[in-house]
Amino acid sequence: MDGQDDVKSEDSALLLGGSDERLSSESDMPNDQTGRITVNLGLEIGRVRLPLSEWAQVGPGSVLMLSGVGVGEAYLTDAEGVVAYGELVDVAGVMGFKIKRWRGIS
Repeated sequence: MDGQDDVKSEDSALLLGGSDERLSSESDMPNDQTGRITVNLGLEIGRVRLPLSEWAQVGPGSVLMLSGVGVGEAYLTDAEGVVAYGELVDVAGVMGFKIKRWRGIS
């Protein structure tokens, strides 16, 4: 991997736009306290809908099939639903999410 994929966990740096431009949790934030506001996001790979009778049979070793999503694909969600679509990537041994498309934008 090239240097663009390095993520520093100790300062919560976020790699933006595939460039070396980083937005740090403290040092690069505007003085208006925006850096103290958090956003609760989820990362999902798909959803499964099962009849209750099948759900009652699910246990260790069960395999649930996801439809409509390819291997490695995922989506970012907030309280209102899907925010972005993308793919799971390896970033120096840590799971990452690369945004391919924002909600409502082709």
